[in-house]
Amino acid sequence: MALVLDRLVRARLLTLDHGTVDLAHEALITAWPRLSGWIEQEREQLRTHRRLTEAARAWDDLGRDPGALYRGTRLATAEEQLAGASLTAQERAFLTASSAARRGERRRRRGLVGALAALLVLALVAGAVAWQQNRTSDRRQLEAEARRIAAVADGMRFSDPRTAMRLSVAAARLADTTETRSALIGAMAQRDEDVFAVPGADAGFDGSGNDVHRLTADGRSVVSVTADRVRIWDLRTRRLIRSAPGPGKLMDGVPAAVAPDGRTLALLAGDRVELWDVRTGRVTRTLPGVDAMQTPFVYTAHALVAVDWDDGSVHVRDPRTGRSALRLPAPAGGVSGVAASPDGRWLALCTGDGHAPELWDVTHRRQVSAPWVAKARPADCRDQALAFTPDSRALTVADADGIHGWDLRTGRATPSFTADGLTQVWPGGDGAFLVATGPHRLVVLRTAHPQVPVLSRRIDADEWDDVAFDRTAGAVRYLNGSATVVRSLALGTAPAAPWQGPTADRAELSDDGRVLARSVQTGGERRVQVLDTRDGRAGRVVFAPPATPCPGTESCAGLMALSGDGRYLATGLNPYAEGQEPPRDRTRITVWDLAHRRVHATVVIGAAPGGSLAVDGLALDTHGRTLLVYRSVARPAVEVWDVGRHQRVKTVRSVREADSVTAGSEGVRLALRSDGAALVTQEGLVADLRAGRMEPRVLGEDLISAAAYGPQGARLAVGDVLGRVTLWDGAARARIGVLDGTTSDPTTDATGGVTALAFSPDGGTLAVAGAGGTLHLWDLASQTLLGTALPAPGDDIRALAFAPDGTLYASGAHVPVLRYDLSRDRLIGEVCERAGSGLSEAAWKTYLPDLPYRRTC
Repeated sequence: MALVLDRLVRARLLTLDHGTVDLAHEALITAWPRLSGWIEQEREQLRTHRRLTEAARAWDDLGRDPGALYRGTRLATAEEQLAGASLTAQERAFLTASSAARRGERRRRRGLVGALAALLVLALVAGAVAWQQNRTSDRRQLEAEARRIAAVADGMRFSDPRTAMRLSVAAARLADTTETRSALIGAMAQRDEDVFAVPGADAGFDGSGNDVHRLTADGRSVVSVTADRVRIWDLRTRRLIRSAPGPGKLMDGVPAAVAPDGRTLALLAGDRVELWDVRTGRVTRTLPGVDAMQTPFVYTAHALVAVDWDDGSVHVRDPRTGRSALRLPAPAGGVSGVAASPDGRWLALCTGDGHAPELWDVTHRRQVSAPWVAKARPADCRDQALAFTPDSRALTVADADGIHGWDLRTGRATPSFTADGLTQVWPGGDGAFLVATGPHRLVVLRTAHPQVPVLSRRIDADEWDDVAFDRTAGAVRYLNGSATVVRSLALGTAPAAPWQGPTADRAELSDDGRVLARSVQTGGERRVQVLDTRDGRAGRVVFAPPATPCPGTESCAGLMALSGDGRYLATGLNPYAEGQEPPRDRTRITVWDLAHRRVHATVVIGAAPGGSLAVDGLALDTHGRTLLVYRSVARPAVEVWDVGRHQRVKTVRSVREADSVTAGSEGVRLALRSDGAALVTQEGLVADLRAGRMEPRVLGEDLISAAAYGPQGARLAVGDVLGRVTLWDGAARARIGVLDGTTSDPTTDATGGVTALAFSPDGGTLAVAGAGGTLHLWDLASQTLLGTALPAPGDDIRALAFAPDGTLYASGAHVPVLRYDLSRDRLIGEVCERAGSGLSEAAWKTYLPDLPYRRTC
């Protein structure tokens, strides 16, 4: 290389200058083809190299300033073009320093990006947490407002029922909590329907005083009478349906009574009674000869009964003709109360507290002397202490121990209701129901079955001025003591309930409530009916096994058990008689296949020694494969039978004797866990069927009347005869709590033992039926009552079950099927329908001023 370079320099083609080789002339490039080719091939590399040389020199001249190093594209180009080139030490150091600077910048950039990313993530997390906290705060605020409004609604159910309903819906719309659910159920179940303040009743019309306010006999209207005007309001629509001129001066100091239809007034004008027609505004008839007392005074469609101030004589007139139907001298004790039958034929006089009334046949003008009359002794001799039924066939009396009645034709006692403190009775509508009242109490009874009240309320009222039953609206209406406010109480399902005469002694529902088995006493024999609860209002009978007569002259206990899936039914009769030898025949238990309506299996149970009942109770497991037979002997036992093989698999005996419970006509009730591993008897025996052990336990506060296991057997609920419910774990070892059961509802005084229990599908709610015909829902997480007693028809509830969708099925002694759709949307719809509308914007601002308005219905 040195030799070639020396020759080129001497030929003056190249020049040397301080170690640098350069062309002597540019023409050499074009004149020397090979050199031109080399240059053309390496032009870009040479250009890059030249720039690198200059940059390296400048960097070195600046004291190797980092700011003069290559960066970015120039560094990348130099590294790519000069990867294998021969570089000077200065150029190599320059490139190395540039690469090192780039790596440092990248590290710093990655660190910065990482820091920024971390900061961004932290910011996002902080924002999300803040957003979530804000949402949580908003939700908690809504829940707090919802709970507050639910409490307000509960406090307003008596004073303003419709606003209470609307507030309950608003609370449920705001948040779904235990409190709002309770308020919603309370709104659906509340008996208080409406409060109607008679306009002007507390101040008078046009400055004049009010004299009379009365409900019409059909309970649909209230009549307000003053000297100036007679006004009639429709209580369902709250509209004024009639406004007519009043009697004017004829009412100056003169009491007045209102006819049952509200169309005629009876003016007690000194020595006469004048009948004022509201429609024509004039006196249509004058009844002379009596200075009538304001009370007692009775005005019906066919009879006007008045007691004379002067001599105490009793006058009965026909208001249609004005003719005298009967005139009686004053009884020895005077007259404190009177009652006239709607047809005008009968008259009853109350002559003193605890005295037998006088009963008169007005048509034949003679006193009726019958042994039963001496028994009809009103406790408080006053208006409405005696009353005739709407069909005029029976007399009802409020005596010292309840409500009693007698058939006027036969003298036979009609079904009665035993209770203290009832002093007045008000027959209603078509006679299907009657209302009994007393100080602070109102009871609605079904005349065919008054033993279980349809409604029993504690009400702050000492005096009952007027009570009427509106059959169309299904409501009882009453005037308050000052006769200024009409209150309406809804009877719920009672008026439309499919009431049946035959009594069901026993009822069982499948786990989903779709199949019902009832043991019904008809025509002197006991029959079992199987119903589809989803078909029709009363369900439809889909199968009725043939009735089996009781052998000999003995009595029989009806035995029945329904499998949890509703596919199999076990039935049988267990003959028993006090003081007799045990039955000779063995007890036959028939297991029915309900899907195919045929016998699935027959199990023959032999009689136990010692004269005890052969079989006291039955239970089938969920799928009908195992039959459990309970036998109450000195040492009670549970026999486990394989239904398919007709064989007894095992017998589990109690470790010691237990208190015996009289089985009666329905046998001993058994509660079987869903997995078939545990059983509880009405006698307080707990059986572990897998371990083969049974022992008596104290499971309730008193004698056990009902028991039920929850879903998957996680809990056990035990009801007692005092109305309380004790909660246990599924093994009946750990007590979870005690519920008041049927006794904690402040709106009712109907109490009694627990008759049926059922857990909701999620195990969070417990339905409790009481002997007083009541049905309550309990939230088990908080152990609080949900709302008030559900509307019931006045029937003994025998069985309960929840469907998977939350619908509650109930079966009573006379009403086979009751359904309660407890879903939130259904409850809201039902309450909105009852209330007539949702909460208005103005009411929303009053009760929820801090929240924006929402439509609730």
